Amino acid sequence: MGSLLELIKQRRSTRTFENTPLLGKLCHDVHEIVHKDNSGPFKTPIIMKLIDRQEYILQNRNMGTYGFVRGIRSCIIGILDERSTKGMVDYGYIIQKKVIKLLGMKLGTCWMGGSFNRSEFKEALSIPDTKFIPAIIPVGKALPKSFIEKALCSFVKSKTRRPFEELFFNEDLSNPIAGTQAEELYIPLEMVRWAPSVDNTQPWRLIIDGNCVHFYMKKQKSLESSLVHINLNAIDMGIAMAHFEIGCNEVKKYGSWQDSKKEDLQCGHYNYIITWKFF
Repeated sequence: MGSLLELIKQRRSTRTFENTPLLGKLCHDVHEIVHKDNSGPFKTPIIMKLIDRQEYILQNRNMGTYGFVRGIRSCIIGILDERSTKGMVDYGYIIQKKVIKLLGMKLGTCWMGGSFNRSEFKEALSIPDTKFIPAIIPVGKALPKSFIEKALCSFVKSKTRRPFEELFFNEDLSNPIAGTQAEELYIPLEMVRWAPSVDNTQPWRLIIDGNCVHFYMKKQKSLESSLVHINLNAIDMGIAMAHFEIGCNEVKKYGSWQDSKKEDLQCGHYNYIITWKFF
């Protein structure tokens, strides 16, 4: 296994941060990561920002409620013009690539899609009502896990993943692939298997078809909040796609994303998202 795969498997969402600002070279490097490489497979326009929460506390603004996530000082946010599935996929894809780079810098991160107040963020940052923030990502130095955090991780089974055979298939959903059969695609697929998702649901299903890998999303109920309708599964798909592409680059199996116009599967229970085609 590659070292990057091991790093991804060891990653856990940080819910207790050291409440200190990013300073000096560290701040510069994080800014570079946040503001570069912001194009996704569907080319959705996304404005990326790195904010210091303390600046807005000094303006007497409440940035929202964070539940079990404590000590947040810095956050990555992305701003979209619309709430389309493709936009959400791009959002997850672009930001997860940044999360992995931050992981390499030994910084903690946590995807937050349903546990923050979007209206207060938009007010504090003067974001127009026509814009949308699908999720935020706190970033900083991680502190040891609290008892509550350990209990929460155990509840959602964050250290476990579905078996290979439930996620990856050859030609159609009736032909599951075992890890021992994946050969040179083992690392990219295993990186997908260890991608984070809401409540560890892993909504992605991948079908290998010759020199293509088709990505499907298992249809589930979207999260309803008092303000917006959020398809967090689509963000999870983007996260999985980022892991797959990074894994392919790791084993030098290069390719590109394209829309192959595939049909949904099993009466729409699995929605087609996109295809990776090898060069």
